[in-house]
Amino acid sequence: MKILMIAPYSGGIDVYVNSLVKELRSLGAIVDIMGGTSHESAYDVSVKSWKSSEEVKRLVENITNRINFDEYDIVGFHFGKNDIEQYIPINLIERKGKRIKNAVYFVHFLSWNLFGQYLNDQATQTKIEQSIKNFFGHYVFFGTFAKNYLEDKFHKKLHGIVSFLPETHSLDNNDPVELKRELGILGINIEEKSTIFLPGFAGNYKDHLLLLKAFEYVNKPINFVFAGLGWRKRLGFKQKQIGLVDIYVIEKYFDGNEYHFMCEKSLFGIFPYKQPTNSQEVFQGSGTLPNFIYAGKASVVLDEGCMPEYVGRSGIVIKNGDPKELGMAINKLLDKDKRRIYEQESRKRVELFSIQNHAKSCLKYFELLLRSK
Repeated sequence: MKILMIAPYSGGIDVYVNSLVKELRSLGAIVDIMGGTSHESAYDVSVKSWKSSEEVKRLVENITNRINFDEYDIVGFHFGKNDIEQYIPINLIERKGKRIKNAVYFVHFLSWNLFGQYLNDQATQTKIEQSIKNFFGHYVFFGTFAKNYLEDKFHKKLHGIVSFLPETHSLDNNDPVELKRELGILGINIEEKSTIFLPGFAGNYKDHLLLLKAFEYVNKPINFVFAGLGWRKRLGFKQKQIGLVDIYVIEKYFDGNEYHFMCEKSLFGIFPYKQPTNSQEVFQGSGTLPNFIYAGKASVVLDEGCMPEYVGRSGIVIKNGDPKELGMAINKLLDKDKRRIYEQESRKRVELFSIQNHAKSCLKYFELLLRSK
């Protein structure tokens, strides 16, 4: 079987695709990865502004011109809300009159607002949304929430599988010397004081205000670290104390080893993720949560997207986004004996987030598609 994965070169999805491709190859599949390069982006870093819609369309034209889609039995599409690869189906249909046999859409996002929100081209965004329904006949959903949402949106049943987003950092075990140095500079000793990390970008679906308010109800001293790009601007501080919680911000992009270290060393996970106020965006889940569950950690999540189905009985689900309720949940997991119960449940869910099992599920689905033809 020969498989092509269309994917962006950076942004997080690339980490998932590289891990998936490695496993698929180990299972005997021939897999290539293609897509935009570091010079093919909708955002011009040199002038710190978005390119025009027409410029982006020309970039996508270049991408499709260098790919021979007919070489492959399966073509998987991966893109986020701001990745130019989302325009490839439109380019293929409108410029080349071409459809792809066995085109599989991996549903990383439920919003595709690059053209509408940033490139002032709502008409193209509408076409892209329609292509999710009409261009693709097959889907890989990372949760039943995404499947149900798209089926409701499109008023039709969609052919695909549900396979949870796997963890992708368990093999990154090198010593994160630089991160440890930064923790030392900040005076954070994770061996002496319970520390909780929130790794990742400061996305607009992460309710930091709710979390900061919840810290007022925490009844034991802890460190909490916002770790990722954008948090300094979002929070407006680098270090702060709220009640018994010492809050720190480490503003940087973390490599896989640093990311793995934070997931492993965090006492448990707190994920204040909710639907954004922007009506053009839909939150479906977290790429960080699977790493915490895979590490056997308990978690506190809000009742949003696929978060409840991911944690199952391994975490506490906050139903109404009340800061006091969130604070009480944090206190419950700060109790070692109570936390251990959730950790035991978390370890039972490890295989649900295994990249090896995920790759086997995808390959089995691909084989089914080929047999059905």
